[in-house]
Amino acid sequence: WILIAAMVGSRVLFIIVNIQDYIADPLALIKIWQGGLVFYGGFIGAVLASWYYCRRHDIDFFRIADIMIPSVALGHVLGRLGCYSAGCCHGMPTGSEWYGAVFHDHGTVVARNHLLGTPIHPTQLYDAAAELAIFVFLVLYRNRKRVHGELIALWLMLYGFGRFLVEMFRGDTERGVLVRIELFGNPKYPQFLSTSQIVALALLAFGIGLLVFLRRWPRPTPPAPEVPLQPGPEPGTPQPPPPAPPSPA
Repeated sequence: WILIAAMVGSRVLFIIVNIQDYIADPLALIKIWQGGLVFYGGFIGAVLASWYYCRRHDIDFFRIADIMIPSVALGHVLGRLGCYSAGCCHGMPTGSEWYGAVFHDHGTVVARNHLLGTPIHPTQLYDAAAELAIFVFLVLYRNRKRVHGELIALWLMLYGFGRFLVEMFRGDTERGVLVRIELFGNPKYPQFLSTSQIVALALLAFGIGLLVFLRRWPRPTPPAPEVPLQPGPEPGTPQPPPPAPPSPA
């Protein structure tokens, strides 16, 4: 169910961001084989499904979240490598002949944005490197955490900050830009504020608030279940004789 919720969430958020395209072509809503999945939406969908399951079965959600979040970071690394292979989520031109990824496949998003043969920022690899570093940090830090929920709060903060920076180099402007501000002198590729940057700031703020809340008002750890003791013999009950030693062969 978590996987299904993640798929639905990733699709719904993409549709919301690009609603004008789907108003013009409603049948495109079901054409997921043409792309149109957003990591943020998938993450939100998976979190909501996990929270509902834990609440229904009386499981500590934050404990489970801390167990799962390193795997989410590592899985996102592999996902971004897939993005790089497909040419989606690409960056803007680097402006240098010596640095940048060059794509030649006419079936990629890079081709639709008329950037074939142009060195562009490999933002997919930037994101993958950031998530790999976060994964290593979470694995090394997990035995030092003070309360359940600390790891997912740290991931929200670290990934939100990293994603905000990576978005400054993105070149696929069809992903949605709310405020167009150019930092590098290229009006075709605005750096602020994309939809993903807004979500990244929200993740960062929520992670900080969650970490402060968990450390300041720690929740009591539920006691371990009691193991019933086996009843012993009644006082005065004769004990069975010890077993006889084995006879020599």
